[in-house]
Amino acid sequence: MTEMQISASIEPVLDYKPAVIELKNSELLTSYVDKQITKYQDLLITDESLTEAKKSRADLNKLNKALAAQRTSIKKEILKPFAEVESLLKDLENKTKQASSSIDQGVKGLEDRQRTERETVLENYLQDVIQGYPHLVLTDFSIPEDWTNKTNFTKSSGLAVSLTRTVAETFRSLERQKATEESNLETVRAYADAKQVNPDPYLRMLTAMDYQPADIIRAINLDIDNAKKQAEQAKLDAELKAEEEASHQQVINDVVVDTDTGERIKKVEKPVFWYYGLILTKDQKEKLDNFLMINQIKLFGIKEKESWKNKS
Repeated sequence: MTEMQISASIEPVLDYKPAVIELKNSELLTSYVDKQITKYQDLLITDESLTEAKKSRADLNKLNKALAAQRTSIKKEILKPFAEVESLLKDLENKTKQASSSIDQGVKGLEDRQRTERETVLENYLQDVIQGYPHLVLTDFSIPEDWTNKTNFTKSSGLAVSLTRTVAETFRSLERQKATEESNLETVRAYADAKQVNPDPYLRMLTAMDYQPADIIRAINLDIDNAKKQAEQAKLDAELKAEEEASHQQVINDVVVDTDTGERIKKVEKPVFWYYGLILTKDQKEKLDNFLMINQIKLFGIKEKESWKNKS
């Protein structure tokens, strides 16, 4: 057989003769049932006839169940020959299905091994080709599943020309994209460094929010201008506050006092003078002079002390 089908020579042959099914006593049976129904259909339900009504209902229910049982029994007997044929055909169906399933597992196993081999060949090829693209790393690249389809390979398990072209076009496109991304990152980073601002939030605008470098540069300039304005305003506010506070403050007994509330703001600290007598060699004096000069420490004499006290 060239096709998987049942040929005329072996298809099931039924020895089937249409049977005539007839209830020979159908009229008698119908008459009996009708009489039973007529007997009870005009029954008047009262307190006195309730018991009789319940008995009549039970009799009709028994008759209904008996008729149903007879119908089921007759149907089962008539279908018995078909049930035997059906059982045989189902058994044959299960056998063919099991045989097909066994072959299917073998086919899928072989196809999986072949696909794995094609994946290895493709990965080796991509590893070699990607060396020509400095901005690309193979581990960052997700290989499309359809690239490993059998139609993309030759009979000798080599890559088909159509696939090599697809790979080249894909890598060239990704290379241009990566090069542009890195160039944009460097542009933003360099501009942020030149403006002495933290580049990280602006780099995230580029990578996560898809802004263009020109937009980010404008954002940097705007942030710098806003920061300057805020700093100038804060300085102005502090100066105005200091002037306002100073307008109602006075030094009384070395303490700054708020003249409006009488609050003691702070104690005025006066300079304290310390006098040391040093016994030095000439060499030590030169070293001390150098130390004082380097650290810009000034020594006062008596005249300078009095002058300083007068100023304070």
